[in-house]
Amino acid sequence: MTGYYTGGYTVTENGSAYDHGHAAGQIAGQLTALSARVGEMSATLSRLADAQASLVLQLQRLEDAAAADRETVLATARALKDADETRQAASERRWSPLARLGAAVGALAALAGIIFGIWSAVTGK
Repeated sequence: MTGYYTGGYTVTENGSAYDHGHAAGQIAGQLTALSARVGEMSATLSRLADAQASLVLQLQRLEDAAAADRETVLATARALKDADETRQAASERRWSPLARLGAAVGALAALAGIIFGIWSAVTGK
């Protein structure tokens, strides 16, 4: 005698119509439960795919922001270097040879005045 098993209930080939109907009901119930479970899994997979897509977008935004920050840092460093070179060049241009000669003559005149003042005080003249 061959039969099939339906979760605790075995139906044989020459079983009654009730037995066949009961087994069919059990099978239908199991299929419904499995179908619902597959639907839940499908929804979960869909949510996971959406979350992954969101994470990928956020990661791309972070990469773009990091690249922009690197460019900003490099541009700022270049601007600071250029400003420093400009400042150094301007400070070197202030002391032209004529300005240096004038400063030296002024310093010598001041020194001569101090020496003359001391000489006058010492000699009384």
